[in-house]
Amino acid sequence: MKLNKDFVYLIGTIYGDGYIKDGTKSKRDLSRDYKISFELTDINFLEEIILPIFKTIIKTKSKVRTRKRKNKQRSGILEIRNKKLYLFLTENLKTHKGPKTRDVKIPKIMRNWPNSLKSEFIAGYFDTDGGFRGNTIGFSTKTKDFQEYTIQILREKGIISSKEKWLNKKYNEYYYGIRIKKDNIDKFLNTFRLRNSKKLESINARFPCTGAGAVKRAGRC
Repeated sequence: MKLNKDFVYLIGTIYGDGYIKDGTKSKRDLSRDYKISFELTDINFLEEIILPIFKTIIKTKSKVRTRKRKNKQRSGILEIRNKKLYLFLTENLKTHKGPKTRDVKIPKIMRNWPNSLKSEFIAGYFDTDGGFRGNTIGFSTKTKDFQEYTIQILREKGIISSKEKWLNKKYNEYYYGIRIKKDNIDKFLNTFRLRNSKKLESINARFPCTGAGAVKRAGRC
């Protein structure tokens, strides 16, 4: 398998809201389960962006299925089982598998990616796990190493951002955040190729004068 921009974008989405299983198929079947999965409320994003990228990398008949849990929004579930892809991610790239904990580290190979691939990774990560932070946009994570990695890429692109740290009292754990400087939202959107149309629409609605905003295109900003 060879890395390209779409593949690295997909890896960014896995780090954001995906899950690489670290375990067996069941209590009775102790063979390894080579599963990569997503559960997102943005069902269109799963169907129109994430699944098609998987299909450019591997042959799969997997489809997005939906479920509705009590008092929760309907979500889409995508499960991919492919040994070759699973081993490439976990053994060649050393990506994390199992629950994401505060000890998760960014693999060395990812730190040495060219800037073009790092940009796609950040785009995929933001499209799944990024969003509004106060009066701007940004990221939040329970992993300090991930915060530092993302900040470094933003600096390399000349995007000004600030770091945050707070105690989540519910879980009694520290979380780490990144806030893009408000007047750098424009530059962020022009630097990283976001593909989540729903997320872009919400950013444009809140900040209509950003680079992708209709108001700016109309020359009224």
